[in-house]
This record gives sequence, C-alpha cells and structure tokens, in this order.
Amino acid sequence: MPRDLIVVGGGEHARVVLDAARSRPEEWRVIGYADVRPIEETDRRFGISWLGDDEACNSTYRDAAFVLGIGQLGASARARIVHTYAGRTFASVTHRDASVSATASVAPGAVILARAVVNTGARVGAHVIVNSGAIVEHDVELDDWVHVGPGAVVGGGAAIGAGSHVGLGAHVRDHIRVGARVMIGMGAVVVRDVPDGATVVGVPARPLSRG
Repeated sequence: MPRDLIVVGGGEHARVVLDAARSRPEEWRVIGYADVRPIEETDRRFGISWLGDDEACNSTYRDAAFVLGIGQLGASARARIVHTYAGRTFASVTHRDASVSATASVAPGAVILARAVVNTGARVGAHVIVNSGAIVEHDVELDDWVHVGPGAVVGGGAAIGAGSHVGLGAHVRDHIRVGARVMIGMGAVVVRDVPDGATVVGVPARPLSRG
C-alpha cells in the first residue's frame, strides 16, 4: 500500500519532485504540498492541494512522509526548513525513469530525478538532489545536501563535500575531491581538487576572480 507523501515547497523544483513521486504510485500517494501560500500553477498541473505552511503541516500530518521540493536555496537554508520538521520521516524519492544500482546507497530525503544514473557503489547522502539526466558514476560519494544539476557528470571515485552544488552540465573528473560548500559553475570541467567554500568556473575550472 502506498504511503502518504507531502512535498515541502510548491514551486518549480517541487513540481519536478511531485512528478517523480507520481511516477511511483505503488510507493507514494501524494496528498499535497507545504508552502507559505498556495501556488496556482502547481494546483492546476497536479490537481493537488496546498496543505498550509511548514508549521501547519508538521503539526497536522504526523503519519505522512515528507520530501524536500526546494532546489534554489542554499544547503543551509534548506537544512533550516527540514529542521522545522524535526522528528518527522523524510523519504527518498526516485523517478521511475532513473537508474539506481542495487549496490548504491541512497540516504533518506534524497531525490533522484528522471533519467539520472547512480552507478554501483555510489553513496548518495541525505537530502541530496541528483537532478534530471545527471550521472553519478561508480563509487562516488555525495555528502549530505549536495545538488548535482541537470546533465552534470561526476566521474568514478570522486567525492563531493556537504552542501556543494555541481552546476548544470558540469563535469567532475574521476577521483577528484571537491570540498564542502563549493559552487561549480554551469558547464565547468573540474580536473583538480577543489577546497572548501570555493567557486570554480570554466574549462578547465578555475577559482572565480573577485576582482
């Protein structure tokens, strides 16, 4: 029997997460979404209801599972939202059209979207987003709160630190170590290790000049 699921957030990324959950009706019955206000396009497209803000949903829907549907905010802001739901169950949601190896591990709260690939031995941390068409190769480690953008590729044996963002279409070479809270720009090609807190862009990727 499918479990009741609430998506936290009602905007654009939430609609992609809703689509992923809806692709697995045997696992999830999406009963609505939480946000500060109703989102008309989400209501229209999915025919579901706004259930109230975070506080209202947390106090009312105690038996449902939750999944974060907010992609644009940074990791620390998303973590604060999840903290609002302390004690509630956060589910991992994988789109039916994604490919996840049986030998990979996926932590609670992670979202793996359509046509993404997570290969053998990969470890996907809590509340990670593996976005549409992204490839996470064998033995990759994605720490908590990482976002691998649409079409990005993380090569085998690489490690991405907590809260880092791999931009749309970026590539990270195999066995590279990327620190925590790193921003990898759209289309960048990372061929060297990246320290904590850096922003890198370009081909090959270099630290962004602040000058």
